[in-house]
Amino acid sequence: MRDAACHRTRGFLIVVALQALAIGPVYGLDKTKVADANARRATVALEQGDHEQAARLFHEAFKLDPAHSEYLYGAARETLSAGKMTSAEELFRTFLALPDIDPARAAKAKGYVRELRANAKAQEADAARARGDGALAASLYREAATLDPSKPVYRLRAARASQDVGQNADSVESLRAFLATAPPTDPDRPEAETRLKALTNPTPVKNPQPSVSAVAAGAPASAAKAAPVAVVTMAPRSTGGGRTAGIVTTVIGAAVLATGAVVWGLARSDEAAYEASIAASAADGKIHGTTYDAAAAARQAVANKQMVGQVLVGVGGAAALAGAIVWAIADKPSPVTVAPTLSGMQMAWQF
Repeated sequence: MRDAACHRTRGFLIVVALQALAIGPVYGLDKTKVADANARRATVALEQGDHEQAARLFHEAFKLDPAHSEYLYGAARETLSAGKMTSAEELFRTFLALPDIDPARAAKAKGYVRELRANAKAQEADAARARGDGALAASLYREAATLDPSKPVYRLRAARASQDVGQNADSVESLRAFLATAPPTDPDRPEAETRLKALTNPTPVKNPQPSVSAVAAGAPASAAKAAPVAVVTMAPRSTGGGRTAGIVTTVIGAAVLATGAVVWGLARSDEAAYEASIAASAADGKIHGTTYDAAAAARQAVANKQMVGQVLVGVGGAAALAGAIVWAIADKPSPVTVAPTLSGMQMAWQF
């Protein structure tokens, strides 16, 4: 029983000791030792890949022992590794404002700040280009390149944005700056070289015509002299195929027209004969020897024959006219005249 009491007492003392370590800073315990313990725990978290935990512990260590500026540097570096750009930049700037900091760490911190500022500018440029403001995007990309010369890709992005809005001179300057700083193995070099070649060596225009404004401004007469007028006369059309087609069409059209006329004439004869038979059977005022349906059918047959005749006459007449026109113009040549002018070309075609 006495042993059990001893064990409980030892456990209680251990708990009290741990709590004393936790609240030691408040009651005047050694803050330096607590800060050192937090820094060691931060190192363990860093080795385990827990950058957020490492940053938090380094920051707590610095608050307990501000004399160790390396704690704040570690907090800033691990915050950056955790992807918290804005917070990391604030911590680095706070570190740089401390007195008597290590020169090597100060140089690295300044580099991190420039990199973070450049990254922020590039993000602003990305947003500007996405909404169509290429001029602003190009300016922001150039600022990013100035802040962080180690990333020549900002120069290439500036060139793209400038070219988007037709600022080709700025684009050429950015492309040359990129090619001057990018390593030979940079995967973006082919694109930059292609863009630069297209902008500095445009495809030449063959035999350009002088503008009207140049003539009006008093340019030499030789500059405004147009090329001699070229008259090209097309060879006469072959008289065989065209004339033959015209003759055949005319003959067929005439035959169809004649057939239609005959059919229409027969229909008129049938109509007259039908009317005569009706009149003969109705001598006493009544029609004999037929029914109403038979009489209506006979009348419809006559009307149908008349309609067929009229259609054939129309189609045949149109075909005959078309054939006659083709026949008449089949053997005439069509000279074409081409004349260059200050604004282009004029062409006249007579047939």
